[in-house]
Amino acid sequence: MRNHQEKIPVQINQRFIRLPQVQLMVGFCKTMIYAKIKEGIFPRQIKLGRISGWVESEVQDWINQQIEERDVTPYKASRRQSRD
Repeated sequence: MRNHQEKIPVQINQRFIRLPQVQLMVGFCKTMIYAKIKEGIFPRQIKLGRISGWVESEVQDWINQQIEERDVTPYKASRRQSRD
């Protein structure tokens, strides 16, 4: 846990986004987003009083990570193959 004297690096232009924006960014439904949070593989939301928000840069970083993983993982052909 951070004490009050430790500084958290601040990025310019950081902002909170709400669930509908997160859904648009990642293309997942609400249930899938919360399931991935529970699994520890998606950025957690921050409680902002009675509402919750996500740090936009963390969601974008997650998207970029998915792209990087796709690019370094060899393509696996589908089990379903065409029949001649």
